[in-house]
Amino acid sequence: MTINAPTSGYVVAIGSAYYQPNHVSGTKDLGRFSISRIPSLDYANMANITTPANAPTDSDMPLPVCLHRVDAVAAGSVTYYFMANAFTGAPRVSKARLAVMFFPTAYGAVGASPISAGPQAPYGESSGTEDSGSPEGRD
Repeated sequence: MTINAPTSGYVVAIGSAYYQPNHVSGTKDLGRFSISRIPSLDYANMANITTPANAPTDSDMPLPVCLHRVDAVAAGSVTYYFMANAFTGAPRVSKARLAVMFFPTAYGAVGASPISAGPQAPYGESSGTEDSGSPEGRD
């Protein structure tokens, strides 16, 4: 999705979808998601959802995915992509949506603080340039 910023300001992008593992016991399913400014995954701002290999076949309960990104931008055209891929297994994504909004000023603090979801969470945040495929989404 492309937005034309009339002046410098901030862009808020929100992506949402459903992740469905399409799981077969013995294979770990790992879906990766990001909102990117280029048409590929942004490894520094990526979320992972996994189904462990030992889960029963057909453990296919759809899980919601929601990501957001805030960027300072200059006036002009800015493009955002809501990206997803199947790193392992054969997960599916459905009902993907991307909303992109422009704000001429920051209405409060603008910053990023990665939050660890913990080892029991179904997804986590990843950083770095390579993905280890760890179930918690951390490299």
